[in-house]
Parts: sequence; structure tokens; C-alpha cells
Amino acid sequence: MIKKKLEDYKRNTAMFTPVEFSIGARGNRCLNVNGYVYTKKHSHNFKIYWRCAFYRKLNCKALVHSEGDYVVKSCGIHNHPRMSPYQFSNCD
Repeated sequence: MIKKKLEDYKRNTAMFTPVEFSIGARGNRCLNVNGYVYTKKHSHNFKIYWRCAFYRKLNCKALVHSEGDYVVKSCGIHNHPRMSPYQFSNCD
């Protein structure tokens, strides 16, 4: 029972995290959340699915779903450290 409540709390606090957008070197829109950068994977209706910018380079499996300017779901764990703000612009 306590474990279930803890999981619900973690899920609810992760929801509606405000995000920051940037434009990468190739002109693509990138999503910056808590020091990690994501590139757009695909979209459906109002939801946008993002994957870690290091998906190909480091095989990072972290994913995020956003609606508007808020993250509504986060999946996976990054296999690399967070990026400095200077590295955000190179997200393509």
C-alpha cells in the first residue's frame, strides 16, 4: 500500500514539469528538461514524443511526452551525465 502511494506521488510530481525549448544547429526544435536535451521523435494530436538527444550516439533510451509547455510523462533512465547550458544549442 505504501509502495503504491509512493509510486503515485513520484508520478504526479513528475507530471507538468515546465520545459525550455531551444533550436539546434540544424534548425530543429529541442526540448530541455532538468539538464537533459531531447529531440522530437513524433507527435499525435496534442502530445509530442521526445527522445534523448544522445539516442544514437550513446544509445540512451530516455523518453519524454509533452503537451504544450509541460512534460506529462517521463520514461527510462539516462546513461550519461546532464549537459551544461552551453551544450544545449548543439542538440541536433
